Amino acid sequence: MRKRTILNKVVAFGVIGSIIISNVLVQDSFKPAKAEGVADYVIQMDDDASSEMISRQYSNKIVKISQSTDILEQKNIISLTLTDSEAEQLRQNTGVINIEKDIIVKASDDGESVADAAGTGIDSDDQWNIDMIGVNDLADEAFQSENHVKVAVLDSGVTRSSDIPVKEHINLIPGEEEVSPMLEDVSGHGTSVASVINAQNNQEGITGVNPNAELYSVKILDDNKEATVSRVVEGLYWCIENDVNIINMSFGTDVDSELLHKAVKDANNAGILMIAAAGNRGREGSGTVEYPAAYPEVIAVGGINAKGEKSIISSEGEEMEIVAPGEDVPATGYFDEVVCTNGTSMAAAHITGVASLLWDKDLNQTANFIRGLLDASTKQMEEKEKYGYGIVDVAYAMDMYDEYARQYEEAFGEGAEIPANSSGVENYSEEQVKASWSYTDHANIVENAYNPTTQADKDRLLTVKIGVKMPDVYRESCQLKYAFHGLGNYVGDYVYMITFAEKYYNNGKVEALNYLNGTSASRTIKDGIDYLENSGGWNKIFNNGTLTANNIKDTNRARGNILAGFAIHIAMDAYAHSAGKKVGNVVQEIGYGMSTSEGQAERDKQNVIPARWNCAKGVGKEIVVNWFNGTKVGVSLYRLSAHTQGAFYMKDMLKYALDVRSNITEESKVWFKERSATTTGMAGVPEWKSWVH
Repeated sequence: MRKRTILNKVVAFGVIGSIIISNVLVQDSFKPAKAEGVADYVIQMDDDASSEMISRQYSNKIVKISQSTDILEQKNIISLTLTDSEAEQLRQNTGVINIEKDIIVKASDDGESVADAAGTGIDSDDQWNIDMIGVNDLADEAFQSENHVKVAVLDSGVTRSSDIPVKEHINLIPGEEEVSPMLEDVSGHGTSVASVINAQNNQEGITGVNPNAELYSVKILDDNKEATVSRVVEGLYWCIENDVNIINMSFGTDVDSELLHKAVKDANNAGILMIAAAGNRGREGSGTVEYPAAYPEVIAVGGINAKGEKSIISSEGEEMEIVAPGEDVPATGYFDEVVCTNGTSMAAAHITGVASLLWDKDLNQTANFIRGLLDASTKQMEEKEKYGYGIVDVAYAMDMYDEYARQYEEAFGEGAEIPANSSGVENYSEEQVKASWSYTDHANIVENAYNPTTQADKDRLLTVKIGVKMPDVYRESCQLKYAFHGLGNYVGDYVYMITFAEKYYNNGKVEALNYLNGTSASRTIKDGIDYLENSGGWNKIFNNGTLTANNIKDTNRARGNILAGFAIHIAMDAYAHSAGKKVGNVVQEIGYGMSTSEGQAERDKQNVIPARWNCAKGVGKEIVVNWFNGTKVGVSLYRLSAHTQGAFYMKDMLKYALDVRSNITEESKVWFKERSATTTGMAGVPEWKSWVH
């Protein structure tokens, strides 16, 4: 028998004068570098009057924050760019409760390599990591609860996917308030974390620990997978206001923050279970547990490999509480590809999934009950600083649930005695591990495309992904305006943009494009290219945040990759702005009859004709694959696989196609008409063939 109570961590509080975070050049996308002796500080005042006074006094030093919430304002928290002397002066202000540097937290991952299983469904029986933690030993009833535990993922966002259902998205990155969830997660980190928690068992991608979990995506990490403490705090208070049950935090810092700890305490007092990655400092020797995982109110999660041994990258320390798979973990990445991930980020996601499964049984239980049951049911390991109480085992926790609940109630919430978990630790062979994410019927789809092995290829893929997002996010700071959205003929706009992408990438050389009509592109698209080429637009783009932070230089190839991203954005935009239902002989666009803002909101909703989002991602992926493989970059703007039931139609696509290439085949004309024309007689859908622009 063993008795477990809530872990009492010993937290060392020290004064740390400087921070070293490798590869950090900026805090937010497109924020100018600061002069020496100047830093961002976060200040909390004790009342509204003090907050208003300081805001007026330092109005020209206010750091831009998200407009998605007014939470920080309500808490009288403000971020200012100050010199050391100005900060010291503010410390003497009687209205100031706390002032500290607005430090950076960073995602707890260790990079990722992409598997060749894109498009292949993997259920839990074939995932070593899911098997190791006992999920495969559960009865089907364990996943069919009518309860839905509310799980908030504080991360880099979750890309819209039918495989990873998200109840609500909130984006706290300044300037990204209106970004579609389809494009919000450039890094793929948050999407991977979310997939481990609740990806569906539907033969699409991987299967998560608890497909029944109700997910809330709270985007705090930017495209560099970083966030300021003030933004983390905003995310935590958003979770409190929205009554979530569990918060997953797959990020960390080695610097203690009074402001962050206060928000963590407030969330704990609100009855929220907080789970955080311990950090990836194992290679540094001591590799101490990072904050917020190191706070006693938070479960600190370390990573293990397929042998059940501590991952070489996982941090360790007396704050360690529990461990889970954190190496070679299959997850979902950008455009729904299956990726192989490493880091305590993924380990934390496993614990979050397990905790939500346990809480599904009875939402009336407390966070302390779930935490205690997790700890008491682990497969015990020696060396507590490496493994905490041990390896999570959801099957044993379920078996012991009723007994633990009985004893917990008798002990008035002070812990419970249950038999120690005597199960052995599984040891999976390398072949078993690789088989869980590399087998596929579609290996040729991503060969040489989604598995960048060199830094140059990784930079190339990142540059394309940043380009996809730029028209929605960076139009103000780079003066892109709306010039790189499809605004008329989506086929023509895409062809025009991808042509310039090829031209730049090949140093001005491009194959003859006899199907390209020089007048087919929208005027604004042409104006956008002219701005880049002749009015300093490229200089604006390359002298700002994300590209600079990732050391991406202004070269013709980099320009080509960015424009390829713009082209993908245009192609995907078609599914938001030209998709609709057929009403009589006319395709009626989504949002028809609504105001501009209402219509836009309707078009961006995930549950409005979900098939169009699957189609958009399929198109985006196809363009990237062709782009990486060096083949002629053409793609069908309409994929039959998503529409065999007539899920939606595309307005005017035949007209658009004819405008670009008037001599398309009769078969192609029929193909377009049956999906977008304004004529009747829709019988006889022909076999799908990709129509290459």
